[in-house]
Amino acid sequence: RRRIRETFEGHTPRVLDPFAGTSTVGVAAVKRGCDYIGIERIPEYAEISRKRLAEIQPALLEAAT
Repeated sequence: RRRIRETFEGHTPRVLDPFAGTSTVGVAAVKRGCDYIGIERIPEYAEISRKRLAEIQPALLEAAT
């Protein structure tokens, strides 16, 4: 555990979700202070995802469009 902590100390944790859907994982990640990368191929789900994430971090909506 110590080695892992030393390796990642000072870095923001990053979560990659290749099947983001409506970003349930993304919302949890952002609320915990992680960087989040979500990939969603269905436009309707991607839009819901953007809106949900923008509710908790408004600057995301501007950056995603």
